[in-house]
Amino acid sequence: MKEAGGDVREVHVRILSQIGKPVDEPQVAAVQLLPAEGVKLAKVRPNAQAVTEKWFRQIDTIPRLLLTGKLTVF
Repeated sequence: MKEAGGDVREVHVRILSQIGKPVDEPQVAAVQLLPAEGVKLAKVRPNAQAVTEKWFRQIDTIPRLLLTGKLTVF
């Protein structure tokens, strides 16, 4: 994760939205972090929360980023 400066190995995000509700207002948003070896979760948690909130503010840009290859999944 570039934003974590190498402190995070992997990030898994799961979003459960509700039909008829905006996607940026999910019922559940779960973020699982796998810190780099020797890094405590407490160190990366505040930055992870900030990055998550940033992406939710710009969630409508994600489809375009996927289609243009600027964002990848899996």
